[in-house]
Amino acid sequence: MGLLLLFSGLLHLMFADWQPYLSAEASVEHVQCWWLRKLHGVGWLFFDAILTLVFAALFWMAWPSGNPFVVGALIGMGMVFSGISRLMLVLAAQVPGDVMWNT
Repeated sequence: MGLLLLFSGLLHLMFADWQPYLSAEASVEHVQCWWLRKLHGVGWLFFDAILTLVFAALFWMAWPSGNPFVVGALIGMGMVFSGISRLMLVLAAQVPGDVMWNT
């Protein structure tokens, strides 16, 4: 997760189109869901991965058609949901008796 956040600016510059970037982000989030599947609250991360995949599909179908406002709104909504899912994952992981507390 840290590497994706670290290199997100670089990935953004590498991909002129949003669809490959969002597809790569959704793939990384699905892998994170698999790694963290025993934690409470991983459903939030899975929801974010599915939402990111839906946004990638919308860009793949050329739905926003280059309208900067719609593109910005979709990317902004994706960032908000990504932040909320990370916050809820951290709050749920702090539950005593969780897998991470027993190690």
